[in-house]
Amino acid sequence: MDVYHCKPHGGGYPLTYSESEAYAAEKGGRLLTLDEAKQFMSGRALYPGEDVWAAVQGRDWVQVGNSCWPAGKSHCDSIEIGYYPAWGDNKKSGNSGHDRVHSVALYCTESRQIKVSPIYSIHVPTSF
Repeated sequence: MDVYHCKPHGGGYPLTYSESEAYAAEKGGRLLTLDEAKQFMSGRALYPGEDVWAAVQGRDWVQVGNSCWPAGKSHCDSIEIGYYPAWGDNKKSGNSGHDRVHSVALYCTESRQIKVSPIYSIHVPTSF
């Protein structure tokens, strides 16, 4: 599996949950699960110093920055937050400054690498 992340349209364009799914599909992929996203990030922010979230399967969002929340935090499945964000389905939540927090696309595609088995050449003497 190959994992990609980006800020489509220069990052100034917020993505709703359904737009995130559509973007991943347009690129030939799918949204990551929360566990896959956490494993991919390994506790590291993809966008250090920023408060940005990316949609993951199961109608949830994962923190991919680290300025307000630790990288890998679920928006829906955490004690501190624990709910689906209003901005998840809206371009603008009406809450100033939150119209760009959901501008990251995080998705995966199946690996397209061709795996070739090594070929060995073995010389077998014909006479002893």
